[in-house]
Amino acid sequence: MTWTKKLTPALFIALAAAGCAHTVPKELAEARAAYQRVSQDSSSQLAQGDVKEARIALDQAEHAYAKYGDARDTRDLAYIALRRAQIAEVNARGTTAAREVENARVYENGKYGASTSVGSATKPVLTTGQQRAEENQAALDEAREQRQEQETHHANVTSGVEE
Repeated sequence: MTWTKKLTPALFIALAAAGCAHTVPKELAEARAAYQRVSQDSSSQLAQGDVKEARIALDQAEHAYAKYGDARDTRDLAYIALRRAQIAEVNARGTTAAREVENARVYENGKYGASTSVGSATKPVLTTGQQRAEENQAALDEAREQRQEQETHHANVTSGVEE
């Protein structure tokens, strides 16, 4: 018996076993990565409730994967978990941005007095920190819009999964 004839059954068994293994759905892998990212971000302390919701959603997706494998419900729950992690990330960044805006306002009022307006001719050009705070405020507004859209989508997907 040649070595190829001996190898063929072993190779066939190995390939068959590998073919039976469940491949993690892309949505679940993305949800895991998003949760990992947000849970390790220092700013996530500002959105602990959202991070907890993301963890719960990921646990539900993991449970569905363990029970059903790569089923539609698993992918839907993983998508929800991904969005929950993204919401937590956005809310943490939004809270950070809001704090920076407030700090810039306090600094501005302390330096120029509460009666000095932004358009005053005596006021110097906005500092880089103040510009960054204004950009963060715009990002916060956009993040709030995205969160609202994601929550609406989440509600639609959840109602479809429960049926």
